[in-house]
Order: sequence, then structure tokens, then C-alpha cells
Amino acid sequence: MHVRHWENSGGNILDKCTVKMFPQTYRDIDKIYEQALLVSNYADNAIALAEKLEKAILSLEEQPYRGAERKYGFYAFKGYRQLTVENYIIIYEVFENEKVVAVVTVKYGKSEF
Repeated sequence: MHVRHWENSGGNILDKCTVKMFPQTYRDIDKIYEQALLVSNYADNAIALAEKLEKAILSLEEQPYRGAERKYGFYAFKGYRQLTVENYIIIYEVFENEKVVAVVTVKYGKSEF
């Protein structure tokens, strides 16, 4: 699992936290990049999408509760949150006591999960 540390001076609930991205998350983003490249045939479009996903994930550093609670699918009502970026959903969990945001997966929004 990859870890990123940060300091937050904005006075959020989580003043100093760690974002953890599970290996599955990286595989998901790689797959999304490959699919975007196949569809558009332009590397710039695929790179831009991957960068948007990364930016959204990193935004959880300062705003871990910005995503809605997950209310359907496999991750529903289990403490997970979701953040939508274009047609994709980032699933993550906030561990306030440990000051950790764990990104579990990134999936196409219209898929059943």
C-alpha cells in the first residue's frame, strides 16, 4: 500500500493525515487509463483523465469528508464514501482516529459494484 503524508493548516477535523492507496486502486487507475487510450487514441486525453482522478484523490488530504456516504452496491452502509470524477467513482474510507484516508477502488460509475 502506498502512503502519502501531508500537513493541513485549514483547521479541518483531520489536521495531519495519511492517504493510503491500496494496490487495487493503482490497478484500477491503470485500467481506466488503458481504456481511455483505446477509446480516444490520444494519450493526452488518457493522461488528463488519470490526472483528474489523482487530483481528486489528493484533494481528500484536505477534505476527507467531501464525498457522499455510499448508499448502494457492495460498499453501501459500511462506512465508505464515494467521490465522482467524470464517469468514475472513487471509493474510500476515513479513519478519523487514525487520521487516515484509505482509497479502496476506482470504478466506472455505470458498472454494478
